[in-house]
Amino acid sequence: MKSTSRLLSIMLLAVILAGAIYVQPLVMTTNDTSMVARLDDSHYSVTAGFDSQNISVSLVSPTNRSGASGDLDITIDITSDFGTLNVTLLIEDAIYSAYNKTPIGTGNQMLSVDTLTLAEGNLNFTILLEYKNETWDEKESFYLEYFVDNDLQNFEVSLQSPANESTLTGTASLLLNITTDFAFINFTLYIDGTIYPAYDGTTIVGEPQVVQVDTTTIREGLLNFTLIFDYNVSDIQETHSHYLAFVVDNDGQPITLYLLSPTNQSQVSGEFNLTVHLGSDYGGANLTLFVEGEIEYPQFNLTFISNGAHDLELNTTILAEGALNFTLLFEYNMTGENANVTYMYIFSVNNHGAPSIVFLTPDAGVDFIGLDEFTLNITSDYDFVNLTITVDDEITTEYNQTLVASGVGIYAINGSRYENGDQTIVAIVETEEGIQSSTSRNFNFLDHVRFEIRDLTAYDSVSGDATITLRIESPYANVTLSAYIDGALVSDVVNITLQTGIASFNINTTSYSEGEHNFTFRAYATGGFVYIYKITLEVDNHGIPLVSFVSPQEDVVVGVTTFTVEIDSTWDTVNLTVFVDDEVVTTLEGLIVDVGEITFEIDTNQYSKWEHVVKVLIVTDEGLEGDAEELFGFANFKLEEIVSLVVILVIAFGLPIRRWRTGSSIAAVLIADLLFVAIVAGVFFALGVNSIPFAIWHINMASIWAIGAALIFTNIAVPLAMESEQEGN
Repeated sequence: MKSTSRLLSIMLLAVILAGAIYVQPLVMTTNDTSMVARLDDSHYSVTAGFDSQNISVSLVSPTNRSGASGDLDITIDITSDFGTLNVTLLIEDAIYSAYNKTPIGTGNQMLSVDTLTLAEGNLNFTILLEYKNETWDEKESFYLEYFVDNDLQNFEVSLQSPANESTLTGTASLLLNITTDFAFINFTLYIDGTIYPAYDGTTIVGEPQVVQVDTTTIREGLLNFTLIFDYNVSDIQETHSHYLAFVVDNDGQPITLYLLSPTNQSQVSGEFNLTVHLGSDYGGANLTLFVEGEIEYPQFNLTFISNGAHDLELNTTILAEGALNFTLLFEYNMTGENANVTYMYIFSVNNHGAPSIVFLTPDAGVDFIGLDEFTLNITSDYDFVNLTITVDDEITTEYNQTLVASGVGIYAINGSRYENGDQTIVAIVETEEGIQSSTSRNFNFLDHVRFEIRDLTAYDSVSGDATITLRIESPYANVTLSAYIDGALVSDVVNITLQTGIASFNINTTSYSEGEHNFTFRAYATGGFVYIYKITLEVDNHGIPLVSFVSPQEDVVVGVTTFTVEIDSTWDTVNLTVFVDDEVVTTLEGLIVDVGEITFEIDTNQYSKWEHVVKVLIVTDEGLEGDAEELFGFANFKLEEIVSLVVILVIAFGLPIRRWRTGSSIAAVLIADLLFVAIVAGVFFALGVNSIPFAIWHINMASIWAIGAALIFTNIAVPLAMESEQEGN
């Protein structure tokens, strides 16, 4: 056995030594291309990459490709199997002197760079982490890019040729000298606020650029050229605007006009807009408009208008019907220059004349009730016209520039939206030419229901079962009314029927808190018409009364017991009712008592010897209730308990007395009875029965017969024991 143990020990020691001596070689050389990370080809200039399986790094802040100025703090999270590493920071392939094989720990580490020492623009940041000893060489490369911006001037644009505000013809070449801190930028060209399609977010580099514009595709005249340069990558967003102005003139005319709408030789009527676009070498010109050689519109007589689009508002109703010649004369006569140009258009004027409108029914002054109607006769050359109806200058929802047929028609509006009384209805008809005609008539508006509250104004006080009196106006004999307090329906005022005229109803306010409340009354009449009246009133009730027991403070009461309660209320008197086990004590029902301490008596003999709940209910004149209840034990002797006690005593003491009469000694029995009574009393006292009520509570049929049986047994057993002892002697 000893030999076997020694052999196992030697084998175990050999395995341990072999494991300690053998080390797997893990030397990595940079000549092994399979271990070299692929270069990030998204950078135009990067340092050779390394990818270690035992070193990892991730960026914490700031976001890659974001902007940087002044102090740049790069926070990285390093994980390493080797502990402390050496870090080298290369910026644009040049070593940043502060971090050249500098020891660095693991976890969150911060590299601080002063960007004021760097060139501006998008720069590549390469973080090289190394671990090296005699047998181990591992490296990890991490690439970042930041936009270094110290002077905040990232765009510089200048126009080399042609000169600003010069004249452009044909295909114009704008030579721009662009300097930017960004590798590339987006370029958008706006001409008079419209994007020129050839340069809509076009990518360009910061160097001299030629922007070519085909001026034959744009209008002539003085135009604004807006050049927008922007860079928007990751967190870097920069925009630069450059403004130029050129005169485009391909036809040799200093003033050019384009007709935008309506098209030449189209039909016009009523009021219309003649929309033109003016291009002028002078920034604008004086316009005179002739119709058939006459100046019909004084507002356009030598009126200066600027370059760009203009709406010339013209009313054709003052013109003759038919095809008319509209001539637009533009003139410029300043600083010795005199230029003019004329443009002529033909428009066919086709007007229909003014419409007419007449009230037919009902007659003026009649009652206009609820959803009522009237008849109008509209005369017009148009089959359809626009109708607007107002009630006391308020446009109705039914007819607001509503297209209706010409001729006799019936029109209805909802008069319930307007107050009762004399109202003026105005009907306005308008043709598509913009020509109007109107008529009016007065009616007596009588809605289906209107009412007002009498005897109460805003912020008055109400309390208890408050009476609300209304004066109701309606063409019907009665209305249906519901009330809401703070948006909640009042349970006792739900669709109650009230007669027209003076009517009253009650709201029980006692269930609502003291203070201001929003009262809303909704009255409904036949047809579903409703009138809503809102008022803020203050609920001022006496509050819920409070009641609490003062005495008795014992848990068990005996016989006729006096109870005292404390009543707290702002009322002088309250209604009091007493319950025992939810049954009314008939002698204590509906008593009117003063607030404060109140005493009353309950005969506990009328109830079983058991636990009973005594409840006192207090009711105020407002109907608010307060109550208090406590649990008491009612203790009393019942007839059956007294009879049982007499029977037990007769049996218990009958036998000793009989022996005493025969001459036997009963001293031992008396001593035993005294000890029995003392023991029973001691047990009761130990159980907490320390008062007569408690004793009566615990003396019931069960305890009487249990204790009595023990007493009888004692009075029988003691004499028998004494006789046995004497016989033994």
